[in-house]
Amino acid sequence: MQKYAVTEEDVKFFAYRPSFENEEGLAFCYEADPANIKSVLPPCLDYVDSLVHGHIVEVRDSKIGASFMELALYVNAGHNGTVQPYVLATLVHGPGAENAMIASGRIGAIPVKIADEILCRKRGNRIYAKAVRHGETIFEIEAAAGTYNEPNAAGILNDTTDETIHEDQWGRKFRISWAEDEGYGPEGVTRFADTRLCSIRTETVKTSHEPAAILGVSAVSTPDDPYGVLAMVRPLGAAWENIRSFTVLGTRTVERIDAAENMPYFMAGRFDRSMMIDHGKRHARTLDI
Repeated sequence: MQKYAVTEEDVKFFAYRPSFENEEGLAFCYEADPANIKSVLPPCLDYVDSLVHGHIVEVRDSKIGASFMELALYVNAGHNGTVQPYVLATLVHGPGAENAMIASGRIGAIPVKIADEILCRKRGNRIYAKAVRHGETIFEIEAAAGTYNEPNAAGILNDTTDETIHEDQWGRKFRISWAEDEGYGPEGVTRFADTRLCSIRTETVKTSHEPAAILGVSAVSTPDDPYGVLAMVRPLGAAWENIRSFTVLGTRTVERIDAAENMPYFMAGRFDRSMMIDHGKRHARTLDI
């Protein structure tokens, strides 16, 4: 019989170095409107370029749970002269989605939501992928294996195999508090505290990388997921990849940042609009079943 209380060893190794292995899917990069990219960056980060990077993959062997599908979209951003990827949005779907959201979104420092459906398939040289949330297809991409749209996509997409790739990316952590001893009182008003800009160290090993050309991208905004701000202006390229392993090595705090200034830029990737609406003034959008 399983016990409700876990052991000290269980606590010690809870979400220890999350590792995701045997991944397959599409990586891609394209240019967006520079003004739109600037609009999504919090005050703690600086604009670098108008590139949007991303991937839609099937994680077949997750070391923290069952398999799942994942979509991630990110841009480049700078802080005190250091440039790193900044993940704007991540969606997960499938049997292991909840554990993935806990590891990356609640314990980790990147925003994660659960999707209705994420699909990524390759038939012959044609590739198609999409993500559906709250009944709407908010991201869709088509590609054709063969060559990149632009030669510089090779460097952007790390066109290499069987080499260990170490990368750092910007993350953010904060604490949600109703605590009376912090001056918020017993009225149930939520406040954000201990807001930090973080840097996340990861390790990736790819086993295959097949160049592809982007044929089209559709990024649609909904009240909960404003993906339309990342609409494509010019395609650069894509790749069908097999990833042997992707491991989170650790997270460090870069600096503590002002919650009032930065939290408005952190909310959309983690929370739906229905959680930000004053009771009695507006109602959360519902779907027709």
